[in-house]
Amino acid sequence: MAGVGLFGFAGYVYPSLGGANDPGIPDSLEYGFTSRTGKLQWGFETDDTVYNSPAIAEGTVYVGSWDGNLYALNTANGSLDWKLEAVGSEVYGPVVADNTVFVCDNRTIVYALDATDGTEQWRKQVEAAVTIPVVGDQRVYVGAGQAVALDKQTGTKLWNRNLADPSSPVVANGTAYFGTEQGVHALDTEDGSQAWVFETEEQAAAAAIGDETLYVRTYNPQTEHYRLYALDTDTATINWSIEPDDYITPNPVLDGDRIYVGFLDRIAALDAHSGVEQWEFNTVTSVSSPAVSDGTLYTGTGEALYAIDAADGTEQWAFETDDRMERPVVGENNLYVGNGDYEENSVYAIAVRDW
Repeated sequence: MAGVGLFGFAGYVYPSLGGANDPGIPDSLEYGFTSRTGKLQWGFETDDTVYNSPAIAEGTVYVGSWDGNLYALNTANGSLDWKLEAVGSEVYGPVVADNTVFVCDNRTIVYALDATDGTEQWRKQVEAAVTIPVVGDQRVYVGAGQAVALDKQTGTKLWNRNLADPSSPVVANGTAYFGTEQGVHALDTEDGSQAWVFETEEQAAAAAIGDETLYVRTYNPQTEHYRLYALDTDTATINWSIEPDDYITPNPVLDGDRIYVGFLDRIAALDAHSGVEQWEFNTVTSVSSPAVSDGTLYTGTGEALYAIDAADGTEQWAFETDDRMERPVVGENNLYVGNGDYEENSVYAIAVRDW
């Protein structure tokens, strides 16, 4: 990978060794100016893939890895503050809320940890394979062979509802929207009662929510056919839908009047109210789920992590790589992104602005 230094062992924090993304060489010598933007600031190596998006809170970036660990790293230099060694071999998440970090593992355990020092607050074994947790309305929601709501403070199960292979929900305004093999179910967060169901013949996942609109991605594994729906949150009526000829990334991002959607070899901005495409940005390989901050859209691919003007789709900069960059999370000065390549297992901090 361009701009990445020697790997030694899990937990090793390394600078880069040179090249266009090297923070160790003064920009005044290499470029004639002092911009850090788009350049590697630090990297932290794990023992397996970092597939999920990290989470940030109070100067710490939390990284779940498929090596069975959750890492809490200093955002400034990547040093390890603490880590959780989970029971399972893969960690999903994390999510941070109210100084608590929530993660799941592939042994069907949900964990709540003190965000400052990693002290375990509670753990809960659920019935089946779990999804990335979602926090809302003082509850933690997971898809675990069924839709499950846990008390955020204690981990006590508050309710569950049998659904067909539910995905992580979207939670808003007292409703948890769970995608399943047969559609999307809108469940009351208080008791799990069902308000409505939007039936499909494809695996569905609630992807994003805005003012009175729920965005749903569906996928048919037999036909490899994808759709994106915009549904009325009260009635499940279809406002609009698109049916591209190629892949749709799992987590489109809604920002104001636009929703940003990744496809097989491009990312596009759609009008959130009509689905009409406003611009597209072409890539060589498929894009990750994007992130947007301060008018810039960030997305990873197999050839680079791109910063794109969210208004018109023009490229601002690219961090070039031979590895797969997953969904980033954007902090005050850096973005943090996992390497989804199964041979290069790391998380990186890349500057998004000068400071």
